[in-house]
Amino acid sequence: MKTLYQAPGGSSNGPAVAVAAGFSPLAMGTETIGSIVTPSVRAALYALKPTHGLQEAAGMYRMTDLFDVPGPMGFVALYCFFVFLSFSILILSPPSRISCPTSY
Repeated sequence: MKTLYQAPGGSSNGPAVAVAAGFSPLAMGTETIGSIVTPSVRAALYALKPTHGLQEAAGMYRMTDLFDVPGPMGFVALYCFFVFLSFSILILSPPSRISCPTSY
């Protein structure tokens, strides 16, 4: 007998279930070893596992600094990309590069 239901799996299963249930169009998860990808696949969602260092991880609990990364998951791939891009721009464009007028 084939089972129709599966446990979402991974440490980011809460956000994946919330998106799959329709509570939110997007959610953030943290990827260590399949923690974004596994729940997203089982909940039929799109997800992005960014390259380490592209997104800010301050305030995030990490098992290791070497490969834990935050990443979005959602129903629409483009939404995931926009969330990823917005977090990445914050890292790639630090405030010190913003030009301000020095004379008035």
